[in-house]
Order: sequence, then C-alpha cells, then structure tokens
Amino acid sequence: MTVIEHTPARGIRILVAMLLGVSMLGGCATVQREASFPQVQSAVANNLGQKIEWNRDGERDQRAQQATRTLLREKLSAEAALQIALLNNRRLQARFEELGIAQADLVEAGLLENPVLSAGALFKDAVPRSTWISCRTSLACLRFRHARRSDGPPPSR
Repeated sequence: MTVIEHTPARGIRILVAMLLGVSMLGGCATVQREASFPQVQSAVANNLGQKIEWNRDGERDQRAQQATRTLLREKLSAEAALQIALLNNRRLQARFEELGIAQADLVEAGLLENPVLSAGALFKDAVPRSTWISCRTSLACLRFRHARRSDGPPPSR
C-alpha cells in the first residue's frame, strides 16, 4: 500500500480529484441490450426473407402487432403464417431476452474490478497534521480477464 503525505488542504484536493475521477469512470460501462440483435434480424431476413422484432413494449412492437393484424385479414399463405409466427412466438422473444442477458454478461466479463479507495487524516489539537490517500486494486484481474471472456487467451509475447 502506498502512503502519500501532504499538507491538509492539498490532501483534501487530491482526495476530491480521485473521487471525482473514479465516479466518472463508473459511468463508462454501458450495456446495449440489442447490440447483437441486428445481426439476428439480418440473418433471418437473408435466410427466410422475413422480418423479426424484439417485443419491448415500444413503437416497433405496435408496428409488429399491426402487421400481424393486417396479415390475418388476408388469405393466409405459408409465408404469412411464417411471418405471424416469427412476430408472435413467445419462445423466440424469450431467446431474444437471453441474447440481451448474454450481451450484458460479456460486457461484465471485460470490466475491471472496482478499486478500493481509502483516505485518512491525523489530528493533533484539532489541527490536521497528516493526511493520506490510497488506491488499491487487483492486478491479477488484468492478467486473467481473458479467462472470464469468451474471446480466448491473451496474445502471446
């Protein structure tokens, strides 16, 4: 553990800067649940010539429901039945949710562990005499991060 001693005012400024830096880094990891879904849509369109939608209670869901109603008003063909099945299949929708969860798991596997910050001050007669700040993290998580991900071993040196 590294101990840095400074004057009280400088120590507090450093602590505040470190806390702000760490809090800003916390917002860097975001998960886009539908990141892989366009690839699935494209594969279905190329292989089956049909559209699929991930029902998420939005505007696209309403369009999919309207398309289903329109298809049901006409004479039912094999292609129309397939399109209706793709738009309304609950198991398929559950698989899309699993795809979103897998995407989040992949992002999480690539994240570093949170660092542990600590700070303190020594006082004598109500006057700060010494302050310290430390930041601790696991370096092993850097080395073995590849093991948590599915992208294989790290490049050899």
